[in-house]
Amino acid sequence: MHRRFPALLVLLLLFCNKSYSQSNLNYTKIEVPEISSLDVKSIFIDSQGFNWISTSEGLNRFDGINNTIFRSNPFDNKTISNNFSKSVFQVDNEGVFITTSSGLDYFNYKNLDFERIESKSSPTSFYSYENYVFTPTETEGLFIYDVENDSIIEDLKFDPRNPLSISSSNFTEFQNDNILLSLFGGDSTLWIGTSNGLNRYNLKTKSNKRFYNEETDSSIPSNYIYDIYSIDSLIFIATDNGVATINKFDNSIKQVDFFRNIEVYDLFEISGNLLIHDSRGIYKVENLMDKKFIQIYSGSEISLKKINSNEFVIWNDLSKVERLFYFNNKFNTQVLSQESSISINDVSNFKGAYYLSTDDGIIKVSENLNNIIPVYDRDENIISVVENDFFRVLLTKEKILVYEEEEILFSFEVDKLLKGQDVSNPQLLLDEDEYLYIGTDKLNVINLYDQDEVTIYESSLSGFNSILSGNINNLEILFRKNIKEVWISLNTGISIFSVEQLKFENFKYNQRSSRNKFPNGFSSILISKKDELWVTNWTSGLYKYNPENLDLIRHYIFDINDQNSITSSSLTSITEYNDELYIGSEGDGVFIYKNDSTGFNNVNIENGLLSNNVKNFLKTYQFLFILTDKGINYFDFEVMSTLTDGNNNNLRNINSEDGLITTKIIDNGISFYNDFIYIFSENNIQRVDLYNLFVDRENPILNLTLSEYIDENFDRRKFKISNNEIDLTSDISNIEITLSSPTFYKPQSSQIFYKIEELNDDWVNLGKERKLIIQSSGYSNSFVNDNKILAPYGSYNLKIKSANSSGIESANQLEYNLSVTPPWYLTTFAFITYLILIGSSIFLYVKFSQGRTRRLMEEKRKEEELEEAHNLQMGLLAKENPKRDDLDISTFIKCATEVGGDYYDFIEFEDGSLLAICGDATGHGTASGMMVSITKAGLLGIDSNDPNFILKTLNKIIKKVDIGRLRMSLNLVHFQNGSMKLSSAAMPPMYHFEKKKNKVEEITISNLPLGGLMSENFTVLNKKFSKDDVLVMLSDGLPEAPNRDGDLLDYAAVKECIEKHSTKTAGEIKDELVKLSDQWMNGVHNPDDITIVVCKKLKN
Repeated sequence: MHRRFPALLVLLLLFCNKSYSQSNLNYTKIEVPEISSLDVKSIFIDSQGFNWISTSEGLNRFDGINNTIFRSNPFDNKTISNNFSKSVFQVDNEGVFITTSSGLDYFNYKNLDFERIESKSSPTSFYSYENYVFTPTETEGLFIYDVENDSIIEDLKFDPRNPLSISSSNFTEFQNDNILLSLFGGDSTLWIGTSNGLNRYNLKTKSNKRFYNEETDSSIPSNYIYDIYSIDSLIFIATDNGVATINKFDNSIKQVDFFRNIEVYDLFEISGNLLIHDSRGIYKVENLMDKKFIQIYSGSEISLKKINSNEFVIWNDLSKVERLFYFNNKFNTQVLSQESSISINDVSNFKGAYYLSTDDGIIKVSENLNNIIPVYDRDENIISVVENDFFRVLLTKEKILVYEEEEILFSFEVDKLLKGQDVSNPQLLLDEDEYLYIGTDKLNVINLYDQDEVTIYESSLSGFNSILSGNINNLEILFRKNIKEVWISLNTGISIFSVEQLKFENFKYNQRSSRNKFPNGFSSILISKKDELWVTNWTSGLYKYNPENLDLIRHYIFDINDQNSITSSSLTSITEYNDELYIGSEGDGVFIYKNDSTGFNNVNIENGLLSNNVKNFLKTYQFLFILTDKGINYFDFEVMSTLTDGNNNNLRNINSEDGLITTKIIDNGISFYNDFIYIFSENNIQRVDLYNLFVDRENPILNLTLSEYIDENFDRRKFKISNNEIDLTSDISNIEITLSSPTFYKPQSSQIFYKIEELNDDWVNLGKERKLIIQSSGYSNSFVNDNKILAPYGSYNLKIKSANSSGIESANQLEYNLSVTPPWYLTTFAFITYLILIGSSIFLYVKFSQGRTRRLMEEKRKEEELEEAHNLQMGLLAKENPKRDDLDISTFIKCATEVGGDYYDFIEFEDGSLLAICGDATGHGTASGMMVSITKAGLLGIDSNDPNFILKTLNKIIKKVDIGRLRMSLNLVHFQNGSMKLSSAAMPPMYHFEKKKNKVEEITISNLPLGGLMSENFTVLNKKFSKDDVLVMLSDGLPEAPNRDGDLLDYAAVKECIEKHSTKTAGEIKDELVKLSDQWMNGVHNPDDITIVVCKKLKN
């Protein structure tokens, strides 16, 4: 049998006491997106408004829009203990309890996690009192849970060694209210009915008394206890074999004869009447003493559930659901459902509606308020409709019906009245003077007070005072210059008909011209209170004209650089309300315009509009109605929300949930008459009692259902909000909080608003979104729009509120302290540190720059001095090589430093002879340069061409100068009359190529360098120097030149190069030697000066 929920839960499921027939019921299958299973075991609506749906494949939390599935994870104890969820109940407002096939869980609203309270055995039912939950289980006895202290304070089990233990640890789901806490007479007695005996447990003394069936009238009828109920001093015990009463004072037991040997399932009270449910049906205890029982329902194998103190429901295997309620001193029955194709698992009631948990989902059974009723009883399809204060005119395919007070006054046959005209798309217009205008390819004017007065206007080839040719697609009346005009839209342009003057003014549209005054027809027109003529067109958008001269003021089109521009050109209708223009579109909703500075505000399905396809507007003194293809929206301007600043919180709707049939609504199919709204579709007219529509007046509860953050690696993680503090740190990309405002009446029309007081004054509507994204904008400007917040570094107060579809705001408001924290390197302390570092750096840089400047100046001075020394050294060399007929001379010098120690020179004598000099001072640099200077000066002061004399004289001069360990090596060659005298002071070999022998001779003369011994003599060699002979002198920088591996070029390579190229000119031989050194060193800087002197004999 089905277990009943206890009284505390029933108090949450109140139902108004109304009797209504099954024909007056609405049946709706609740569509729960992605529900874990259609086999619904039970549903429970908690204090927050969430619908908890228990299935065998998981627990669902549904808020009317979004569904969240909770499933078990054996490795995570913060999840539900088992996927088989049986029921949900609530004790406080902090969370809900869930019974599963494994145990009892608790879901906490604050941390949004599950806590597994008991997971050894499946609970069979529960009983709660204050903050205590009494839970019997299948095999592990009964435990008592202290909600406030989050602990199990009693764990009662059967112990064969303890006579004070309970009679059995086993309970079953077929038992009902088998736990009862009795506080009668100040005691604390817990009555426990098990599958094997009854127990009276004293919570204070921890003592227990067992009651068993002893097969006597003074014992309980059976050990299997179904239900326990208390009335005054009696405890009623329902068993599988009858009913007994126990006196609380003396524990005396009496069996009730009427139920002897009968299986009794339930004991409960309805409106003060004790009812007993057994295998035969349901009985009312009329008089226990007189043994008088009245059967109020007959039937076996039925499930029963008490709804409240005045009613209960029953259902059977055939899925027939009946409601029994006490009214007018009797029990009344109402059939809620007779659907035989489903199996019902549970029935609940919430806000006057019944929810049937079945094996095929959830069925909602609610009362039909009869506020929308059909009033059209004809088989003819409606094409168009117009109304004024006196008449309603319906156009069907066959007739034009004229109504007065919902009665047909007279009618016209379309074929006769519009004979010969194109009636494929006729247009109607009814003015206040009771003239009916019908537009086809002609304009027909009918006087409704004199049906025979019919005037037809058609186009004329002469064009004189005639309507434009073409098909009429719209008709409107305007008063311009206090003159009534009928504006006629055609597929060829616009005609304006003066009603008083009976004249036409035509504006033909030429699609090839850019000078058209008007667009090609209009979908609607309006002269506003500001005396501006507004025209909308189906394809080209919105136009504003001067009504006096009809000059175009502005054509409003979409501007990608203006967020407040109109974003649609497919406009259908326009009206004015409260000094604002409302413009309907096809596909883009409604645009609200006040002036050019504020632009256009778009209201669409994101803001609560039923559809973005707007057909027409209707305005009354209180409401502005918007007709769409999915129903009616309306602004209730007398119910404005102060909290939300009217940010669409006064936008209501009437749709299929109210019983409105929304199929095939015609374009102008809305009117208002005698406080009723009339909706016209092709085959129906529906009258809407606006003031009798259901209004959800219960304040919704706004909930935070999930908070996550995206870290710097873009991984999504759970974000825990403690003490209403949200700290957006530098390692968090953004924080996403998911919100829910549960409602089950038009949930899609519920709205959530937020604002950050430091960033925006007005509340921002989330629209269809239920997720708020918070990001840091650093030190940039803030941005608050839609569901995104970009907040600069700082602290803010974030407030969030909701409203239901009736505009009733939430009972609570979520408030969070939002902190956007910069990374450590962007904190105030960091910036102070940066300033100190920058100041110190500038100071140190100035100091460094000053020192560097001094060093640069010193280096520049040295460079200048070195440059002068280099120039001086170069000046000591021969200014140019001698130009002689008998000798070809070429020279080369490459210094290792700015000032080198190598030297070459030539001295020509009066007798025509030539002295060639090549020297190398030890080392290089400034000191070597000084030695070269001394040598140069000495040579210029010696008047002799004898090499020995010259060297001896120079040796004495250098010795006398005494400049330390510096020495001068020198080669001297005196060329005269086909011979040469050679002498050397410690210089490398000279190379002599004899043309006659065609070989190179290496000439080595061993002497000390100049500046050595004072008495040194220098050997002189005499050699012939014939035509084409070559003499090469060089310093040791060439043969001792290193390569990248550190190897030296050596003298053999020099000799080989000379021998190979000796037939060439002196310059070419010199170039080959230079090339040899460059290739060998391959970019390595020469460590010593390189000097080459080549002399070649040209003629004898």
